Amino acid sequence: MSTAIPKAARGPTATLAGRSVIVKKAEVIPFECVARGYLAGSGWAEYKKTRQVCGVRLPAGLVEADRLAEPIFTPATKNDRGHDENVSFDFVANAIGLEEAGRLRDLTLSLYARAREYAASRGLLLADTKLEFGRIDGRLVWIDEAFTPDSSRYWDAAA
Repeated sequence: MSTAIPKAARGPTATLAGRSVIVKKAEVIPFECVARGYLAGSGWAEYKKTRQVCGVRLPAGLVEADRLAEPIFTPATKNDRGHDENVSFDFVANAIGLEEAGRLRDLTLSLYARAREYAASRGLLLADTKLEFGRIDGRLVWIDEAFTPDSSRYWDAAA
């Protein structure tokens, strides 16, 4: 058993195996990092009104659930009512700095690409996903659950 588990929390290995994690408190970055490969959900609603999603201009004539030419980064933040509110990359950059915003965008799109490939190998389309990041000891880390049905939109590729 790992010595990383505090002695007070240690139990029989069989009890903990495969169902426990060690966590650290992180300084949460106040943006949800969304990658979209398809036009759905709030992205579709925004596109119908403006032909863009989170400041990313998209071609005319797209329909709901269309695959985008390239996945896009569409960050969001919580509004006063507790709902996600789409914001632009520039909004994020103004809040946390251009370099950090770029790192979040690049990491989000990279993780999405890997998860999309994995899902495709199992007959699923990963339409979009939300990731959350924070900092521990100044280091950027991925926090919260990811690529679950709660944080991602999956479709049956055959359908």
